[in-house]
Amino acid sequence: MDKKGQVGLGTGMKVIVAVLIMAILGFVSIIVLNSLTDSNVAATTGSGSAINETVSNVNHTAIDLNAQELPDALCTVTRARNSTDPFTEIVAGNFTITDCTIVLASGDTSEYNNTDWLITYTFTYNKVDAINSNITTGVSDFFSNAGTWFSLLAIVIIILIVVIVMRSVSSGKGGGL
Repeated sequence: MDKKGQVGLGTGMKVIVAVLIMAILGFVSIIVLNSLTDSNVAATTGSGSAINETVSNVNHTAIDLNAQELPDALCTVTRARNSTDPFTEIVAGNFTITDCTIVLASGDTSEYNNTDWLITYTFTYNKVDAINSNITTGVSDFFSNAGTWFSLLAIVIIILIVVIVMRSVSSGKGGGL
C-alpha cells in the first residue's frame, strides 16, 4: 500500500504539540514583558526641548506645557515671549513654573495677563515609567481582545482536529483527501 501524501496520527500529534509549544512561549513572553515593569534595564531619564510652544491665555490658573504628559516631567523655561509681539521678552519674574506647569506670577496684573505666549524650554522625564506604561498598555490591550483571539484559535484547532481525523479515517480505505 502506497502511503505517500497521507498524514497519520503521528503527524497530527506533532502539529498539536507545535501549537501548544507556541502558545506556551507566547504566554511566557507576556509574563516576561509584564515583569519588566519593575526593572530598570533602560536609561532612567530622558530629555528634550520645545521651541516656541504656544501657550494660550496665560493667567493665574495653572496651564500645562506639552511635556507635562511625560512621567515625572520637569521643565526649565529658557525663553518666554508674547505671541502677538515675539520681540517682547517676558522675564522670569512675571511667571512661575512648577514641574511643567506655568502660572502668571501671583499679583501680576501686567499686560501679559490673559495673553498667548511662546515658550521655549528644556525638559527631563522618567523613561522607565514611559516604557512601563507602553508595556502595560500592550498587555492590557492584548487581554482585552483575548476573547476574540481565543475564539479564533479554538476554531483553527477544531478545523485541524477534523482534518487529522478525516485523513486518518480515509487512510484506512486506501485514499486520501
